[in-house]
Amino acid sequence: MVARASELLRDRGIRTCLIDWTVRADFYGRLGYLPWRRYLMYRRSIEG
Repeated sequence: MVARASELLRDRGIRTCLIDWTVRADFYGRLGYLPWRRYLMYRRSIEG
């Protein structure tokens, strides 16, 4: 579905598509997407 949607966007002349937060970078990379920003996850335990 993502591959087809990307084809439709490309065929309509769309050159940029933002896919924000994802843990599927490898999947999107196989479709030709490149990362433009990376996020880090932080955890903090709350003791009370």
